[in-house]
Amino acid sequence: MRVDGRFRADSIAACCEAAIQGMGIGRGLLYQVRDAVDQGRLELVLQDWPQPQIPYHLLWPATTRLPARTRALVDFLVARLGPQQI
Repeated sequence: MRVDGRFRADSIAACCEAAIQGMGIGRGLLYQVRDAVDQGRLELVLQDWPQPQIPYHLLWPATTRLPARTRALVDFLVARLGPQQI
């Protein structure tokens, strides 16, 4: 669904504040708006609306040795999200 409006921002904080001020609805990840929802300043709507998949990309310097903590993160994300998502 394409929606056009007068307000656009690339900051979740700005979109959240605009929604709180009554300018319309916004889209954000739950962890980004949790405080405003818990405080009753925002209400969740369209929760059942299908959301597009967002691909993730992991980048690191081309080296022969990848630090153990980086390797652990890569392994965790691939296990959690699947190799097709990364």
